[in-house]
Formats: sequence, structure tokens, C-alpha cells
Amino acid sequence: MFGFGKKDKIIKELHKANCELAGALCEAKDDAKTYAAMADQRMKSIEAMQVTIREHEDHIDNLQRSKEDLRKENTKLREGAGHALHALAAVQDLSTAFVKRLDMLPEWCGLPKDLVESVFQEFDTDLQARRQVAQEIERQSCTLEHEASDSGMLIDGDNETRNLTLPEIQGAILKEHPKIKQWLHDLKLTPEAEISELGLFTIGVDLGKNVTAEAKLWVVPEA
Repeated sequence: MFGFGKKDKIIKELHKANCELAGALCEAKDDAKTYAAMADQRMKSIEAMQVTIREHEDHIDNLQRSKEDLRKENTKLREGAGHALHALAAVQDLSTAFVKRLDMLPEWCGLPKDLVESVFQEFDTDLQARRQVAQEIERQSCTLEHEASDSGMLIDGDNETRNLTLPEIQGAILKEHPKIKQWLHDLKLTPEAEISELGLFTIGVDLGKNVTAEAKLWVVPEA
């Protein structure tokens, strides 16, 4: 009886230990599931971070390419600035005679012809003088006296109506503005018409070098 009692006690202890071990295993399984879920979450976080890193790397690559493009553009701008400085130096060194000969401008300046011409104009004293005279022409009117009938029509010595000739018109303008004789290319009535009576008329004056002016011509009866 004593032997069986001791054996039962051992069996009970083993059964108790087995139950405790089973409970520990269940807890371990639950912990394992929790750790596995945490591991999965961490892996997802790592993958998201890797995606972000790749995006940043792509952005860095784009910035590097932009930096290289800017460097190339700056190089072109420096070269263009150098050409502009060379051209300006050439313009400053050329005399008035050189200004009239644009074909003598060095080819290495690399600038468009219209730009070169606009720069040269600033140093072209002859052009500036023509422009100044053109302004004077438009500020001050000219007067031409001529015999006229009572109705205001221009007449000759035989009392016949007549039109002013171009030399007469030119003479009246040159009398008031003698400077333009050396530059005068053409005269043109504005609008195109004959001057056959007294009144105020507008004459287009071409001074060359694309400089024009509108002269006001008063045709008045002889005193």
C-alpha cells in the first residue's frame, strides 16, 4: 500500500509538471505568433524605408543631372559674356571710319549683325547728328512765299495756276535747315499730292541711315 501511494504521488507530480509544460508551450506559441507578427510589421517598415531610400536616390540622381546641366549652361553664358566683352572692346577701339565699315568687325565676336549694328550706332557720331537734325526739322516749320490768287491758288506771272516743283520745296526746307544738304536723299509729300494752293503741308524728309523726319511747310502769299 505504501509503495503504490508513493507511485501515485509521483504520477500526480509528473501530470502536474506536464500540465505546466503544456501551458508554457501554449504561451510560447502565443509569444511566437506575436513575435512573428512584429517581425512581419518590421519587415514591411524596412521595405517601405527601402522604397523611400530608392526615391531619395533617384531624386539625388536628378539633382546631380540638373547640376551638370546648370554647369554646362553657365559655361555657355561665360563664353557668351566673353564674346560680348570682346565685341565691346572692339567697338570702343574702332574710329568713326571703322564704324562706317561693319565688314571690318572681327569675325570672332560671334554676335548677330543686327546686334552689332545697334551697338555701333551708339558710337556713330554721324548718325547721331542726323537724328538731332531730324528732331530740329520736326520742331520747327518752314515757310515758302508764293504769288497766289484771291482764292488761294498758286499762280505764275501769267496768272495761270501752277504746282510747286520739287526743287522749290527742297529750297524752302534747305533755307531753314542748311545742315541737311549733305545728307538729303529724298523728299516726299505726305500724303502724296501736288502743292497748288496756300496752306500747311507735310513733307517727308529722308536723311539716310534710316533717319527720317516730317517737315511742316507753310505756303503763304508773297508780301
